[in-house]
Amino acid sequence: MALACSFLCEYDTPKMVTIKSLTIGIINRIIQLLIVIYIVGYVIIYNKGYQEFSTLQSAVTSKVKGVVSTEHLGHVWDVADYVVPPQENGAFFVMTNAIITPNQTQATCAE
Repeated sequence: MALACSFLCEYDTPKMVTIKSLTIGIINRIIQLLIVIYIVGYVIIYNKGYQEFSTLQSAVTSKVKGVVSTEHLGHVWDVADYVVPPQENGAFFVMTNAIITPNQTQATCAE
């Protein structure tokens, strides 16, 4: 018991001077205990310091291959014809229906 009390009530400085004072030894151990409680209780448990967070970084590439032919007009569609360029970031559109008007030409309208 005396050895345990002696260990708890001593404080060693970097110069290895042993100070045998009950109050300074208790203050030293209380400060050490508060530091351990802060690290374990607040930093690790409350703030979940053991979990690491990082921002999400990803890339997705989609590739469409092949040609399509229509039954009625016999028109052959290439990938450039039925994959419309994206109008928003991270999106693509594959055309699944088309309305074709035969004998229609593209011209300039008079306004």
